[in-house]
Formats: sequence, structure tokens, C-alpha cells
Amino acid sequence: MHTGEDTANYLAKGYRVIAFEANHALVKANRARFSSEIASGRLTIVEGAIVAREEGREGVVTFFRHPNATVWGTVAANWAERKCKRGELIVETKVPTVDFPSELHRHGIPYYLKIDIEGRDIYCLSALRETAGLPSYLSMEAGVGGQDWSYVHRHLRLLKEVGYDRFLLVKQFKVTTLREPISTRQGRYGGWNFAQGDTGMFGTDLAGQWHGYRTTYFLYLVHFYSYRWLGYNTDMKRNFLQKVIRRVIYKTFNIMMPGWLDTHATTAGHIEAIRRRSAGN
Repeated sequence: MHTGEDTANYLAKGYRVIAFEANHALVKANRARFSSEIASGRLTIVEGAIVAREEGREGVVTFFRHPNATVWGTVAANWAERKCKRGELIVETKVPTVDFPSELHRHGIPYYLKIDIEGRDIYCLSALRETAGLPSYLSMEAGVGGQDWSYVHRHLRLLKEVGYDRFLLVKQFKVTTLREPISTRQGRYGGWNFAQGDTGMFGTDLAGQWHGYRTTYFLYLVHFYSYRWLGYNTDMKRNFLQKVIRRVIYKTFNIMMPGWLDTHATTAGHIEAIRRRSAGN
């Protein structure tokens, strides 16, 4: 949930929202900010960290947070270790655990599932193996900074295994340039102005082409290795030639590359159903 950026957008579009957050200070702030929506039943906040069932047996887990960057928090010790090696201060706290399959059973399968839990997105994807249906749309951060290819590939493969077969990669650094279409099919039109850090649009409001698994795999691969060489906080920080290449690309094509991605997923069947309804209208 973080500070409620996406929550505010989804509520404005008329959706009922179930939001998850492990950082108690953020939960407290969000409960105050969205008190009326909580009281009306339009918003439910689940406090705690989503973990694998074997990690949740004691009911609490170690949570690593950055005191000056609330956007970053994780139960992944290796992610915290990487931050520490960069000289950043990481604070350890104990937080309640959340069993995501149980939450899906309690609240129902969502129309849209947004996943971004810093290194443990796989827990949410795995939970979909236990459900009778899938969210019509799903999106998750495509981990590329600091991970090896097997980490990235595992997420895409699992999306395929649970039943998704159409994918769209969205460059998140462009989110501030996006404009919600007046003819939106995702809830009601709110004229939302997206800020850096927002997820942005989803579903049929997204521009771009949905691809099958093989094409998406290739696009993932290209992006992953271009990030390794040219991405933020990678080798370009230590190599003058790469800094020059990045600057030339930006000045020539007005492209910041290769920023981080969100991977959106749906099914060919759902896309076809939307097409038929549109044709009928």
C-alpha cells in the first residue's frame, strides 16, 4: 500500500480495495487518511508481511525497512544485505505475518491484483495455484536491478504456469506522462494525474500490444541485460563510456533507458471477451 498512492486512484475509480502493508507507521497514516473509506467498507487494510506458510508459523517475521525511504521495505534478508553493503542504514523490526492464500479465500479473487513486495512477489503468484480462478488482470514489478536472470525468469514462468498467457511490459519511468483515457473501461473516469512512483493504469486502459509468452520472454531478456550494462546504479556508475552512451541515447531519442518495468498479465480468453463485447456495442 505504501502511502496510498494507488489506493487513492482505485477508490476514485469506484473500486473496493484490499490493501496490504507491513510498515506499521504507514498503516497508521493510511488509516487516518482513508478513515471514511474504511468506515464505509470500500477499503480494507491488512497489516503485516506476506510470507511463505513455513515462515508464518510463529505469526511474526523480521521486516527490514529503510528509515529515509519508505518505499523500500522487505522480508528478504538478501535484499537488506545488498542495501547495507552500499552503506545504507537498514532497521529491523518484527511485524505480523500474512498468509496470502487465506486472504484470497476471505476476500475473494480480485478483478485486478497489483503485486510489489520487494523480493517476495513469488509468494503472491504461488498463492494463485490454490485458487479456483484468476484475477482478470495482474501486474507486478519486473525485478531487474541486482537479481540474476533465473530470478526474473522464474516470475515469468510462474505467471504462465498459473494460467496467464498474454503479457504487456510497461516502462514505469514514463508513468508521469500517462493520461487516463476518458473512455476508460476500468472503473469510472477520474482524470487522475499520475506521479512518479504510482503504478499507473491497468487492463484495457494500457497502451501497447499484449504479447504471448515467447515474445515476452525475449523482451524480458533484452531488458534484463541492457539494465545490467546501462541501468541505473549498475556498471554505468563506474564506466565513463557507458555514461556517455546513456547521455547520447537520451539526447538523441529522448529515451531514458532502461528504467524499471511492470509486467502486466491477462489471458487471451479475457482479451477476446472484451473484443466481442466491444464489437457488440
